[in-house]
Order: sequence, then C-alpha cells, then structure tokens
Amino acid sequence: MHHPCIKSTRAARQGGNRGRIRADEKLRRAVLAALSRLRNALTAGLRAGIAVLAVVLPIALAAPPAAAITPFVVKDIRVEGVQRTEAGTVFSYLPIKVGDTLDDEKAALAVKALFATGFFRDVRLEVENDVLLVIVQERPTISKVEITGNKEFDTDTLKKALKEIGVADARIFDRSALDRAEQEMKRQYLSRGRYAAKVTVTVTPQERNRVAINIVIEEGDAAKIARINIVGENAYSESDLLALMTLTTPGWTTWYTKNDQYSKQKLTADLETLRSFYQNRGYLEFNVDSTQVSITPDKEDIYITINITEGPRYTVSDIRLGGDLPIPATELTGLVQMRVGETFSRERLQASVKAISDRLGTEGYAFANVNAIPEIDRDKLSAAFTIFVDPGRRVYIRKININGNVRTRDEVIRREMRQLEAAWYDGARIERSKIRIRRLGYFDDVNIETPPVPGTADQVDIDVTVNEKQTGNLLAGVGYSSAEGLVLNGSISQDNIFGSGNALAVGVNTSKYNRTYSLLFTQPYYTVDGISRTIEIYEKSLDPAGLAIANDNPALWADFRNALPDVRSVDVIGSPYCVRRYVVDAAFGGPDGLAAARTALADRGVRPGRRHVLRQAGSGDGSDLLRPGLRAADVAGKLRPRRQGVGLWHDRNGLG
Repeated sequence: MHHPCIKSTRAARQGGNRGRIRADEKLRRAVLAALSRLRNALTAGLRAGIAVLAVVLPIALAAPPAAAITPFVVKDIRVEGVQRTEAGTVFSYLPIKVGDTLDDEKAALAVKALFATGFFRDVRLEVENDVLLVIVQERPTISKVEITGNKEFDTDTLKKALKEIGVADARIFDRSALDRAEQEMKRQYLSRGRYAAKVTVTVTPQERNRVAINIVIEEGDAAKIARINIVGENAYSESDLLALMTLTTPGWTTWYTKNDQYSKQKLTADLETLRSFYQNRGYLEFNVDSTQVSITPDKEDIYITINITEGPRYTVSDIRLGGDLPIPATELTGLVQMRVGETFSRERLQASVKAISDRLGTEGYAFANVNAIPEIDRDKLSAAFTIFVDPGRRVYIRKININGNVRTRDEVIRREMRQLEAAWYDGARIERSKIRIRRLGYFDDVNIETPPVPGTADQVDIDVTVNEKQTGNLLAGVGYSSAEGLVLNGSISQDNIFGSGNALAVGVNTSKYNRTYSLLFTQPYYTVDGISRTIEIYEKSLDPAGLAIANDNPALWADFRNALPDVRSVDVIGSPYCVRRYVVDAAFGGPDGLAAARTALADRGVRPGRRHVLRQAGSGDGSDLLRPGLRAADVAGKLRPRRQGVGLWHDRNGLG
C-alpha cells in the first residue's frame, strides 16, 4: 500500500525533471545559434580588417615616427638632484653644450654617458623654455666596511682585495661589485678547504644617502683529507706512491704545511708527479684513468680515489734523427742522453730534445721544432724513438728594446747584452745577457722576450723588461766610551749613482784614536772593454799611544809596575784594529825572568787569564808568539835569553 503523499511527490519530481531537460535543450540551441552568428561576424570583420590594413599599413610605414623631444637649440643647462657630485663633473661627462641642437639621438647619448659614470641610479632629461634640465639621483656612498669572524685571512688583506673590486670606504656603492666580492670571498675559502664557510653581507642605509656594509664570516672547520686511495698499482706499493704526493692525511706537521687540506692545484701537481715517477722508470704507457673526490655530508672529511694503469715497462731499442738537420747529425746525436738498451726515461728524453733545440738556437734557429716520436713494440716491450727536427727559418735580431728603466740609463743595460742587433739569433747569448743584467744588482726582476717582427718571417726583436729597486744604503752609528767619549760613524753609498752604473760611497768615523774620512768612486766600465777604475780619497789618523793598557785597566797596570820595579819604558806593538801587545823592558831575561814575573804578579793577586796573558817576546819581531790564546807555558821552550823583556798581552775583542 502506497502513501498518497509519496506518490504525488514522485509525480512532481518527474515533471520537474522533464521541465529542466526542455530548458537545457533550449539553452543549448540558443548558444549554438549565438556561436554561429559570432563566427560569421568574425569572418566578415577579418576580411574587412585585412582590407583596411592593406590601406593603412603603407601610410603608417611612410609616416615619420613621433619625436619624444622636439629638436631645439639649448640655451642653458641646469643640473638638479646632485648632493656630493659637483655640477662641473656632470657637465664634463655630458656630451651636450650650450648652443647645440638637442634631438632624440643626442638625448639618448647623454643619458647613456651619465649612467656609464656609475655615479647615478637614475637620469632624466626635461625641457623647459629651451633650457635642458638634467635631473639625476645619486647612488649612495659607502660610509664604512666592517668584516668580522675572519681568522683564515687577515682583515687588511680582505679589505685590500675588496678595494680592488670597488667596495671600500667613500666609494660609490655598487650592488653588482658587492656580489662579486661576496662570491670571490667564498671561492677563496673553498680553496683553503673550508667548505662549510658562510659569508653574510648586510647593507644598512644611513642618512645623507650613505650605506654601511657589514660582512660576517663563519669560517667553520677546514675539511681534512681522511684517506687517499690509489687503485691499479702493482709495481710499487701504495705507501711508496703516497710518499711522493704533497697531499696527505693529517700528521704531526700538517697543522703547519696545510697539506691535509684538499686543493685542486695540489692534486693536479701530484698526478703529474706520479706520471713522471712511472715514465722515468720505463712505464711509457702509464695513465691516470680518473680521480674521484668526495666529501662527507658534514663537510669535514674528504676522500680521494686515484685510478691508474701502469702498463708494461719498456726499454729503448733504437734512437734516430730525422727531418732537416742544419747541424751535422753526429753532433746532434752526442746531445741525446738516452742510450739503446736502457730503460726508457721521459726525463732524459725531454732533456735530449731541449739540448737539441738549444743547440739550434745558438745557430739562429729561434723557432726550431723538435719532437720525439715513439714506435712501440708491445711484443718485445721496447720502443724506438725518432727525433724529428724542423729548424724553421734562420732569424736575426732587428733591434733591442729596453723597458721599465726609470732611473737607470739604457747604456748601462745595453753594455751587458751579449746578443747584438743585426746579428743572428743566439739563445745562449740571450740567456747570458739576462744573467749579466741581473748580476748588476739594480733590478728586482729581469725578463727577456723575443717577439717576431710583424710582416716578416726571419726577424725578431728583443724586449728587455726590468723592475728597478733601491740601490742606496745609509748607515749611522753612535757610541760612547770613557776613553774616547762620544764616537760617531756613518756612511752613504749608492751603487747606481744618477743611473750611470757607477758607485759612490762616503764614510766618516770620529773616533778619537782611529779617525777616518773616506770617499770612494768606482767606474765598472772605465773603458768600453769593461776595465774598471776605483778612486779613493781618504784621511785616516791612528793614535795607538792613547790605547795604553793603563787606560784600559789602571789597577792591573799598577800591579804590573809594582811587581816589576826595574821597568824602564813601554812600547806598543801590534795591529791597531784588534790585538795589541805591550812590551815592558825589565831586568828579567830568559825563561827564568818570565817565571819570576809570573810569580811576582801572582803574589800581587794578578793572574793572567783569558783576556790578560803574560808572555815574553822571542827573537826578532816576536811574530811567532802573536797568537791569541797562547799561554806562557806554551812558549817557555821557545824563549831566548838574549832578548830581555816581559810582555803583557791584552786582547780588546776577547780573542786572547
């Protein structure tokens, strides 16, 4: 049994659905009709548009473009917006002057020129009653640059590097330059093995259009090489190969050498060291297949793996010369350092090639090409080498150019040249010239290049570039002693006076007993053949009497005179510079006299030691006894009784 309400509801619902279906059908038809009308309208409009475009386009192309600035004659120029920059600076860069006719092209050039200065962030040109208004907005200046957190690099070094990029106090702030500086700092830290380093740059605006730059560096710990693996070694142990490399794992000295920190340059050099090691021992086909460098996620440990192929060991089966030989083959063969039957060595092969090339260079073949081509026999494990020689054209020197000598005259350098102009090129003479110029002592660096002369195939120039250094010396000294009072000494010397290559020296010593005034002048090239001449003007005065032992040690001298009552005179004998001998004539003679004098002095408490030694002069001038440190007992057997005298040796410099 169905409920009547439910039945009516179902009927109403079915009728509503039929109504909605009819409405949807009407809507669909209406939309389709509208789309059809729109399509027809678009088709008709497109045809009409094409027709109109065909008429309008030629007219538009023929018409001149609208000008942003109507050309006019500039009556005056005013600059607005400058704060630090002087208006004259703007005028100097502005390619427009009063009286010029300004148009779009010149206006664009003016804006471009002002932007190129880097002083402004915005530039606008306006016109007011034929007056050109240049409105600019200046870039901020850097008030200060602060760097914190750096330990690996010195602060001054970092600031100097930033200044070269353009980031420094009082400079115009440039964001691109600051970004380059930030990236360069990160790269430098990576090269030092600090892969966890962070560089944070903060730019703080300040009053008066200024900014402050603060660079905070978090260096972190340097990554260490935890292990180096060499894969493929058979002939030599891994430990022997690792000992050849600069890079290593942490050890006792790596805190100083930093060799436990990875560096691409060091790794490349180590790979070349391994290649040379193997090839110098016969492994001609040695090869480094690959290298892998990995770092742990915490960026603290680095692992390096080197994959190598050793190959077999080869011997030399034959050595031949080929190509054009301007020098007899027997002479060139004598320059080859390898011999048949020996184990191949890349070092000796390269030395042979260089020796042949240098020999050709002495004959004028500056661009000789010498190459060694191997012929490998893998069955016999031998290699034959053919050294091909291509001498090229013989060249001569057109002229010698001297550069970098600000103070030194050209002739001072040219007279050291062993290679002459208009002569055949000689590599040995050029190298000898470089050595002679360096030995002058006037330059920090000497560089010689031989560029070809443009447009010719047989001429070269010699460009000598020098970097001068200071060649003068100034010495001064002040001393004081109770015997001489105030003593002054000094000297001035110049090894390259007025750039002439001559040497001049002046010296003064105001010592009371050894006074010296000197003037020394040296001409290394008094003649064109290199004969030198030295002129010395001096005044030297020596007063040895003022250096008596009584002035040095009065108490000792008094004891000496009291012990030897028969003293009659004192003579000073010896060199005035270091050691002096004082001979006292007395009644003592022979070995017994010396012994008596020693006993007398000992009774008085005077004991000759290291600085005061009692001696007796021998026959003649006594030069056989003038040796520092000689004791009386050492000369007792050499004394001769016919010479009467007792000597007291005193060494001022402690040599006795």
